[in-house]
Amino acid sequence: MSLARKLMLSPVLVAQAMLTRRRAPLLPEAQGPREGQLGSGAKALRILMTGDSSAAGVGVMTQEHAFAGHFTRTLYRRSG
Repeated sequence: MSLARKLMLSPVLVAQAMLTRRRAPLLPEAQGPREGQLGSGAKALRILMTGDSSAAGVGVMTQEHAFAGHFTRTLYRRSG
């Protein structure tokens, strides 16, 4: 899209963005500890999760059900 068209549409795009922001629900982050350890041994892995709602566990009740919980348990099972 050309710059001229973007500038002509900018008032509509800004209005849409503001309306979406007002209508979007604010969901709480998942409850539970944000750190932990699975297994033991000399070959320990440290994992740092960064990101937005996926990393924070928005939309589930506990961190155990969030992406980080599933990812670490699956990694632990597959690595032995």
